[in-house]
Amino acid sequence: MALVAVMALFGANRAAADQWISPEEVPATLKTFVTQNFGKDVTIVKASKDRKAGAFEYDVTLSNGVEIDYGVDQQWTEIDGEDAGVDIPAAIVGETIVSDINVRYPGAKVRKIERKYRGYEVTLNNGRELKYDKNGKLTRDKRDD
Repeated sequence: MALVAVMALFGANRAAADQWISPEEVPATLKTFVTQNFGKDVTIVKASKDRKAGAFEYDVTLSNGVEIDYGVDQQWTEIDGEDAGVDIPAAIVGETIVSDINVRYPGAKVRKIERKYRGYEVTLNNGRELKYDKNGKLTRDKRDD
């Protein structure tokens, strides 16, 4: 019986953690980010929010299939276009990383980028997984098998 009570409490807390919201409830900064980087024809079609440390994190899905995780600091934490086959715009990736990718893998495009504490993790459309430090220096290059 105690196990059932603990499971019910955990389930209630998890349900409260991710709240589905309408795209109109997404912060203006996130809406502006989407428009500036993906164009005015790409819209937010699905959104949820999760309370962290007194503020909200947002997860959104765009009409082109890209998924964006947006942190409490009003910055993206992950942008994933892999499943949708959508390239992440160079303006998001940054000039230093884009230049490095163009030299190492001409024609390759970024399909996913994650902002980490120590830098960035990037997945390319050719299956390469790259790690960069905060200064844009490559620290790891491996093939996703």
